[in-house]
Amino acid sequence: MPARLITYGPLLEAYAAARSPRRPTHRGGYRSPRAAQQIGGALGLAVLSTVSTSAADDKLPDAAAGLYRALETKDLPLSAKAGEALTHGYTLAFVAAAVMFLAGLVVTFLAVDAGRQRQTEGAAPVHLG
Repeated sequence: MPARLITYGPLLEAYAAARSPRRPTHRGGYRSPRAAQQIGGALGLAVLSTVSTSAADDKLPDAAAGLYRALETKDLPLSAKAGEALTHGYTLAFVAAAVMFLAGLVVTFLAVDAGRQRQTEGAAPVHLG
């Protein structure tokens, strides 16, 4: 699932740019940087929450509910187990976030060719703004 999100995000942005090439990005809409940031943040939060919850539930089913139950009944062993399971889930989510960040960094360095642009001989420079 995270691989799809990493792939679909840039593809959707490229599709949006191709469908409306002259629309300025500062005017809003689905092509604005703010919209892309909001959608990316929402998808990232959903993925990382799912990773964290799944990892915690693998270690201790219903870990969050177990922690609340342990705090209400003052059951210290259950509280420790639930805390360990939730910490494991959060740790795995942070690792997943780091992996997604590094994947995005690699894609950015491979996709952006600002330093490699060459002007063809005899052609006038083109201003895109």
